[in-house]
Amino acid sequence: MTPPVPLLRIWRERLTGLWMALLAGGLAAALFSPAIPAGNEVLDVLFRIVDGLRVHLLVAIAVAAAATALTGLRWFGAGCLLAALIGLGAIAQDYRARVTPDAAGTELTLLWFNLLYDNPTPPAEIEAALRDSGADIIILTEAAAARELAGPLAPLYPHRLGCEEAGSTCNLLVLSRLPLADAELRALDFAPERMATFRARAADGQVLQVVAAHLSKPWYIANSRSEDRAIRRQLRQMTDVPLLLVGDFNAAPWSRRLHRIEGYNGLRHARRPVATWPSRLGPLGIPIDHALVRGGAALADVVPWGAGLGSNHLGLLVTVAF
Repeated sequence: MTPPVPLLRIWRERLTGLWMALLAGGLAAALFSPAIPAGNEVLDVLFRIVDGLRVHLLVAIAVAAAATALTGLRWFGAGCLLAALIGLGAIAQDYRARVTPDAAGTELTLLWFNLLYDNPTPPAEIEAALRDSGADIIILTEAAAARELAGPLAPLYPHRLGCEEAGSTCNLLVLSRLPLADAELRALDFAPERMATFRARAADGQVLQVVAAHLSKPWYIANSRSEDRAIRRQLRQMTDVPLLLVGDFNAAPWSRRLHRIEGYNGLRHARRPVATWPSRLGPLGIPIDHALVRGGAALADVVPWGAGLGSNHLGLLVTVAF
């Protein structure tokens, strides 16, 4: 007669199987989510969320796989660890393939910052930080907290776009030392004032086309597709001067969304990803705010800005050479 299998052993085997399935499933999602096209509504949402977390997931899986290899599942753990490391290497290589060219020419400094609609920071503190930024052009999104700052900042930034009407959503506010030509606020997917377009002329006469956008989250599938098409249509009309596309994309550079935006529009990103969300994580956060260039523009420098100013985002202080 065969002796009964101890209950503890049965549960240990079940939990081991569950752990292996979770580790393998998470690894597969982190490795292949950008390659999975739209199809099933639930899976679309899941994979678009995973997109932005791929690097963090692969690092976590590598640590978990190493621990798994040390606790008995040697070959399985080692295999998952190797796959995670290869995935991280592939992401790094893909990122390097899409970086900005070397910087040269006229330089212009632009500040992008998602200020947060209910920012609790006193306006005087925000005003002082904006003055001290040294930026030639300031672009704020969710800018209601800065609505009243345009007046005090006018001697330094006399040119303005957005937040001028009483009923305005104040989603985008542009303040500039330089004159703005062809300046216009546009809607994105029926949300007003989510995109700003203008041309800035430097002192030496060089012109930079700027498009600033606040996009919805990529797992809002219908919204994000509509917005991406609108960006493509807008940029298709702007081929005669160096161009900067800057904004809150709610997507990481290794996501399907950023791949498509950059690929379809011939754009390049910064030499190093700059984590911007959530701001409390600092450099350990996710880079979801971006500066992208083409047509003779290059990113000489991109650094985080705005720590401690009450937003859940960090901003980007961008030096563009064109």
